[in-house]
Amino acid sequence: MSIFHYTSIKSLALILESKKIRFTRLDSQDDLKEIEGLPENLKSYFFISCWTEDSEENLSLWSMYTQMKGIRIEFPKEFYLKYTHKEGDYGNWGYTKETTCPLSIDEIRTDNYLISNPFWLEDGFYTKVVYDINYKEFKKNAVSHKENKTIITHAKNLIRYKSPIWKFQNESRFYIIAKPLPDLNLYN
Repeated sequence: MSIFHYTSIKSLALILESKKIRFTRLDSQDDLKEIEGLPENLKSYFFISCWTEDSEENLSLWSMYTQMKGIRIEFPKEFYLKYTHKEGDYGNWGYTKETTCPLSIDEIRTDNYLISNPFWLEDGFYTKVVYDINYKEFKKNAVSHKENKTIITHAKNLIRYKSPIWKFQNESRFYIIAKPLPDLNLYN
């Protein structure tokens, strides 16, 4: 299966040079209402890379993301490297079962942050966006609060839902959750 990304020639050059895709903070996206429903303390922790599974070209996406002067790239959906991490403790965090993910242990945790995605979920760190009028409620229901802590109970639902006015994008996303250290209480 292929996925497609509309971008500028300059961004394409950066992708080719670094062999990496860019993730942008969720609260910096073109849909300013997208972060509605997210707890305030989580808004800056989500990073996404936007794609579409639609093989048919979309003039709106050409206009919005390339100003009609860019390029549409095509990759296989699983174009990234895969690392297998054994079950166990990695020092203040760990895995409860063997997990395959697109990041090495050194990329998951640095001295400054921890990537804490639930990579073990179906489709890993990829999701197709669902356009629903109740998008804020889905986001609110994806977290719980206990003892002054915000606990993410369904990470994908925090970035999967958008307002139906954006349906023309037919968007899919890769996402990561990067939390500054030392607070590691993202999941229950």
